[in-house]
Amino acid sequence: METHAATHRALLIGEPNLYVEYGTLRFLADHAERANLFTVDDFPAQRAAAGAAGKGALVIALPHRISDLDAIAAAYPGGTRTEHYDNLDRLTYISYVLPAE
Repeated sequence: METHAATHRALLIGEPNLYVEYGTLRFLADHAERANLFTVDDFPAQRAAAGAAGKGALVIALPHRISDLDAIAAAYPGGTRTEHYDNLDRLTYISYVLPAE
């Protein structure tokens, strides 16, 4: 989130396990504009808000919400999807980066 803070709004699909208000995220990504994305239906409004600020969208999904990320990617093609793994080669999260509109 912090890496993309200047150019993207971060949208986290982590419910019920992780939210943007989580303590560590507040410190590691303190400059990032971020929001929880509870449903796929909420994405168009969040994307529009990012676009109004001249930013792209950085969507981050935990493994249990991959189907939601896939639905967003299908509806909004052209982004870059990256899988992120921990030191034991376990999938930690997937990111999907869309440029500004």
